[in-house]
Amino acid sequence: MGINKGADEINNKEEKRGKEAAFKTSAKEDEAGRKKKAKNPGSSSSRLTGIPGLVLLFSGFLLSYYVGARETGVFFLLFFLLCFASACWSRGVCRRICVEADAPAGACYAGQVFSLKLKVQNRSFFPLIWLDLLIPAGEREIIKRRDEEDASWFYFPHQEKPQTGLRQRFVWLLWHQEILWEEELTAMRRGCLHFSRVNLQAGDGFGLSVFNVWRELEKPVCVYLYPAVVPVRMERFFRNAAEAIARSRGETEDITLLKSTRSYTPGDPAKRINWRLLAASGKMQVNLYETVQPGCAAFILDLKSFRRVEVHADAQNSREIFLMRDNLENMISVIASCMKNLIERRIPVALLIPAYGRKKRMLVLPGEADMGFRACMEALSLIDYCAEDAFIAEEDLWRIGRIASSLYFCVGTDQKNELEEQAVFLGSGRATFLAGRRVTGGFGIVPWLYLDEISPVSEGREGRDERIS
Repeated sequence: MGINKGADEINNKEEKRGKEAAFKTSAKEDEAGRKKKAKNPGSSSSRLTGIPGLVLLFSGFLLSYYVGARETGVFFLLFFLLCFASACWSRGVCRRICVEADAPAGACYAGQVFSLKLKVQNRSFFPLIWLDLLIPAGEREIIKRRDEEDASWFYFPHQEKPQTGLRQRFVWLLWHQEILWEEELTAMRRGCLHFSRVNLQAGDGFGLSVFNVWRELEKPVCVYLYPAVVPVRMERFFRNAAEAIARSRGETEDITLLKSTRSYTPGDPAKRINWRLLAASGKMQVNLYETVQPGCAAFILDLKSFRRVEVHADAQNSREIFLMRDNLENMISVIASCMKNLIERRIPVALLIPAYGRKKRMLVLPGEADMGFRACMEALSLIDYCAEDAFIAEEDLWRIGRIASSLYFCVGTDQKNELEEQAVFLGSGRATFLAGRRVTGGFGIVPWLYLDEISPVSEGREGRDERIS
């Protein structure tokens, strides 16, 4: 028995080492792939335009003049002047370049196309032979040019790791000339394109000197890339008859709030007649009630349920943490799609995202016009969860439960969840668990929904689990 136990421990250790090696190999392959695709954003300056090179050329001129080799001395002098002028010109002209950027859309959904406008001004008296303008877009592939298949990776100055970005080259930018450039970009996935500075690289036509500088923008550019919109069967989200009747107009009349009265006209229903006024004055009046919005549909995203922990029976009781990333992305897209459909029917929406890592919790309540919906989309776009501990406060659940007619607890799987008691307390008749994966088939008095039941995009797609540690 002891021999078998020792063999099992050895097998577990070997299996763990194999998983760790596979995980490290996969991470190295991803990093190598990014480095392979990354491009050097520009040329480098010749060493002759640096201080050591200029000193060497001038020393050659002095030495040639001293030994009497005047022709060689003239060559060294002319070459020294050329390199010195090239260095001064490239450094001086970049400081007189003004760049303005603007993204009129401000937001779009993943898969859609938006435009980015740039205005470049040369405020110097010297012309620019060439100018490279580089825009950083972060370490994730979120945007690409419309006519390209993948995002572009670059090694930006003073940064060790490659980043995605855009590069545009301008040729022959004359003195006091202004160039307007507009590029159509495709949102590859949800996220946020935000940059407050651009990198400028310029040089002379001989390739002797190249100078780059980061230029701050007067107005930073921020474009929210909302989650992708997917087809959703929305009939499952209308929880009561009042909302089902009001889904075309998004509003109902509250008979407990009397606004005013008016004279009776033929065709008015008898239940609207104010019988008290009729008995007191003898005039037939009908009641007019206040129009109110129906209760909102609230979505609570339980990020912790998308984390899976495997504990190994070894001496250290080691554990592995996995993130169901594809499952989480599918859930975020379904939530965004449901909210979009609900807001089009003028039904308010609310969203609760717990705090995780260094990120604060996001509680978005219905606002005026579409402000609440936009805040929800922005919050979903900025989720960057990496299997950290996430906690939902009871106070936030109580606040969102006060105004919601329907509560949707969005979880990774249908296994036992810590939010079951809160869901029952808030009302099992208006609470629903929305699960990404089927594991146990659902249990308890709170009903369950699954992504593959309401969205054909999620049918048969469980996705991969990403090992975090």
